[in-house]
Amino acid sequence: MVFLRGGCDGLSLVAPYDNPIYVAKRGDPAKGGIAVSGALPINPKNASFDSNVGLHPNAAPLKELYDAGHLAIVHACGLDNDTRSHFDAMDYIERGTPDNKNMSSGWLARHLQCVEPDGTLPTLAAAPAAPVSLLGEPDAVATTDAGSYSLSGSWFYTNNNDARYHNAML
Repeated sequence: MVFLRGGCDGLSLVAPYDNPIYVAKRGDPAKGGIAVSGALPINPKNASFDSNVGLHPNAAPLKELYDAGHLAIVHACGLDNDTRSHFDAMDYIERGTPDNKNMSSGWLARHLQCVEPDGTLPTLAAAPAAPVSLLGEPDAVATTDAGSYSLSGSWFYTNNNDARYHNAML
C-alpha cells in the first residue's frame, strides 16, 4: 500500500491532463501541473473523467505498478468534515475516525491486525517515525533509508556453511 499523506496534491499526481479547464488553470509544469506531452497515461477516457487521465512524470514507478495491475488509484477521496484545521483533518484521516480524536490506534494498524500477513517483513514506513495510521501496530518499523535497513537474527548468515548448519538443525 502506498498511502500518500500531507502535501500530495491529487490533481498534480493524477491529472485530467488534456482537459481544457485543467490545462488553462493547472497544466503548466511551473505551477506543479502536468503538460500534455509529459503525462504518463493510465486510463484513457476513464469513466470518472471526460478526458484522459495521467500520472505526473515523477510518478513513473507508480505507473509501472499500475500497468502491472498492482496499483489501484482512489482519486478525490477525503473527509466529509468541515474542519478548517489541516492538522485535525490529518489526524482524522490517519485514525480513520472523523470527529473522534480519542481513537488510540490508526486505521492501517487496525486493518493489518485483521488480515493474514503474506510475508516475513514487518510493516515498513518510509519516514523518520511511524505515521499515526500505524499507531498500535506492534510490528511497524520506520526508516528514512530502506537500502540500509536490515533484520537481525539467527537466520541471517554471512556464509553458506552457517546457513546449511542452521537448516540441518531445523
